[in-house]
Amino acid sequence: MKFYIENSYGIGPFENRDFKDFETRKTADGDGFKVIEPDYYECLKTHIVRRGSRSAKFGMYAALKCMENQSAENIEGIIVGTSLGGLRNFEEFTLQMIDLEEVNMSPNPFIQSLHSTLSGNLAIELGTHAYNVTYTNRGNAFETALLDAKMSFMEGREQILIGSSDENSANYQFSVAKDHFLDQDNSSQAVSGEGAAFFKLISRKSQDTVTVTDVATFYNIGHEEFKDKISELLDGNGIHKNDINLVISGLKKDLSEDIHPVETTLFYKDFIGEYATSISFAMWLGENIIRKNTVPDIFGKKEPEEISNVLILNEYRKYKSVIILSKH
Repeated sequence: MKFYIENSYGIGPFENRDFKDFETRKTADGDGFKVIEPDYYECLKTHIVRRGSRSAKFGMYAALKCMENQSAENIEGIIVGTSLGGLRNFEEFTLQMIDLEEVNMSPNPFIQSLHSTLSGNLAIELGTHAYNVTYTNRGNAFETALLDAKMSFMEGREQILIGSSDENSANYQFSVAKDHFLDQDNSSQAVSGEGAAFFKLISRKSQDTVTVTDVATFYNIGHEEFKDKISELLDGNGIHKNDINLVISGLKKDLSEDIHPVETTLFYKDFIGEYATSISFAMWLGENIIRKNTVPDIFGKKEPEEISNVLILNEYRKYKSVIILSKH
């Protein structure tokens, strides 16, 4: 079953005031990419800005900007995918346990570190009692959230707010570098990152929507099997491989070109880094490219005359994923 993106908003180590002049940069936090944080007071209440975790704050900001000028009355579900939740708050709580020997501790860092903090705060802010769930299953948390949205539409729901948010930290960067966590054969690069992206999904197509034609995620499969799975997905949706105008890839260049060579391939992790839910940025990027029929100049790629079908590929450790976006 297909479903449709009506509105979206992404936030990360980039500025998106004008999509054509899209800029991204690495900022000073170890060697990783860091979110360029907005003025949170524009959308968020004071207590959330002061006490909330970074991932909850920039995730909530992205969600509320996505819902800007949109009615929340008909939202029938809030679905969030995150791997690390409020990572820095959890680190703060853990260090506090050691320093204070578990005496006179503040519970706030622990409370704000919970993975479901973002989805709960969104429900309160939007005033909805609808279906609310957070997926935390590591490298395919966002993809699982998408599959849940797909099943929700099959059950009769019509509007869902879905997104992801994950943050980075110096301690985390040190840990993953020490354990060679990101030094894998198939990752496009090994610099850690962070970000959030939210989407308002609807079950019926309208003139201004972008189609999520299919989404699939796989665990611990080889390169050749992954190629076969992608071919099956395209065939199952009546899309010829030559109908793919653009590939947005989170794989290494040689592996990506072997799977599906096209003239325009964007390696998105070179601009935002690697994190468990980074494919949500790729989906936000692909949706905007289709909607505006333009590729941001920063990628330095030749722009196809017509962008009707976008293939998104990703690998995070043993998880492999595919999302197909279409104009029609």
